[in-house]
Amino acid sequence: MPIEPNSPYLTLQETAAYLRLNPRTLDNMRQRGTGPLYSKHGGRVRYHRDDVLAWINASRRRTTTELVPKPMVSSE
Repeated sequence: MPIEPNSPYLTLQETAAYLRLNPRTLDNMRQRGTGPLYSKHGGRVRYHRDDVLAWINASRRRTTTELVPKPMVSSE
């Protein structure tokens, strides 16, 4: 099945490439609850583009001494 280029959902590989991370790193972050929000569609992990961008923005810092924000949690 061809991937819809305008889909708001990214695969693990697409998300990892966008973040310039190894997919295994993203797996580990997902397991620890420190990565972007995700959902499962048919048993496959998908990341919504807006959630990835929100996670990036929430992770921004001005200095190395700033407190690390708590992981994002779903409101579901």
